[in-house]
Amino acid sequence: MRSVSKRRRIKHPPHLKVKGFFVAKDIRQKEVAELLNIAPTTLNQKLNGYLHFTFDEVEKICDEYGVSPDIFFTREIAQ
Repeated sequence: MRSVSKRRRIKHPPHLKVKGFFVAKDIRQKEVAELLNIAPTTLNQKLNGYLHFTFDEVEKICDEYGVSPDIFFTREIAQ
């Protein structure tokens, strides 16, 4: 039987600003995953654009780390 690779499609651009914020503040993804009550792999999928963050998750991250929700959104408009 032939192995079929199931590649997940990216749903949105990766959250590079959020990832950069975590690195700059020395916040581990495992810590954020625990805050959100999700698996670290699920958080990674959200950061890399495979899954979406919920409003509640964005709110928890912003409240816990004192960051603006603007880091979750891009301001670029597709031409």
